[in-house]
Amino acid sequence: MKNSDLYVNNAIDNTPLVQSAMADPCGMVAYSIFNDTYIIVKPDGSTLSSLTTEGIAWPSDSARYKLTNPSTQWLNLTDPRVMNWMRIASLPDFKKLWGKINEDLPSGSYTIQITNSKIFYLTQTMISNNSELRNILSSVQPIFSVLKIFSFQLCI
Repeated sequence: MKNSDLYVNNAIDNTPLVQSAMADPCGMVAYSIFNDTYIIVKPDGSTLSSLTTEGIAWPSDSARYKLTNPSTQWLNLTDPRVMNWMRIASLPDFKKLWGKINEDLPSGSYTIQITNSKIFYLTQTMISNNSELRNILSSVQPIFSVLKIFSFQLCI
C-alpha cells in the first residue's frame, strides 16, 4: 500500500506525504481505522467533555507502538484509539473500546451526533456500558464469558 492509496495528504507532523512511498503504517488494519467522531449532547444542551481515552490501550500496546518517523507516518501510533484499533481481533465480529466517561451522568435524554468518516462499508454499533461485571460477561461469543468467569475463579 502506497501513500497514494490513502485519502490522507499530510503526515502526522503536517509535512506532505510522498505519494509514491510506502504507507507507514500499512496494511488493511491501519487502512480501515475507525475514525468516526462523536459528540454527546447532555439533556441541558451542553456537550459532554469528560470522554477520555486514558486507560483504553493495554500497557503492552503502549510498549509496542511507537513513532518511528512522524514526517512519514500518516497515522499516530501513540494515540490510544489507534493502538486499540491496531490490536488484531480473533473473530470477525469484535468490539473495540473507543473512550470512557469518567463521571456520573444524570438521568435524561442524551443525543449522540456521529460523523461517519469512512469511505467504504463497515457495520458499526455503539454500545454503552456502565458495569464492570457487564464488561466481564459481555462477549461476542458466549463461550468467552464462561471462560472469563472460569479463569477469574482460577486466579482467586
